[in-house]
Amino acid sequence: MTVRVRVPVERLNLNKYSLNLASGETFTLSTSTTPKNATLQTVAWYTEDESVAAVDDNGVVTAVGAGETVIYALSDDGFYKASCKVSVKD
Repeated sequence: MTVRVRVPVERLNLNKYSLNLASGETFTLSTSTTPKNATLQTVAWYTEDESVAAVDDNGVVTAVGAGETVIYALSDDGFYKASCKVSVKD
């Protein structure tokens, strides 16, 4: 019999917590988890306002139009969230 122990995420970190972009620019956000050996290290990405900045499944942020929004990374276990404030200028 094999016993697998699930190691939960205790913290979710981003490589940037704020971004200043010009319209059309991109930046790739990345995450890391604490502990490093957490079982589920994947995240889902969300934006508050797609008319300002969009984000894809790989954390690539694309500045769309002038304004401010927040990009969120949510751990796939659903317990941890990290955010990055994005300011876009035309």
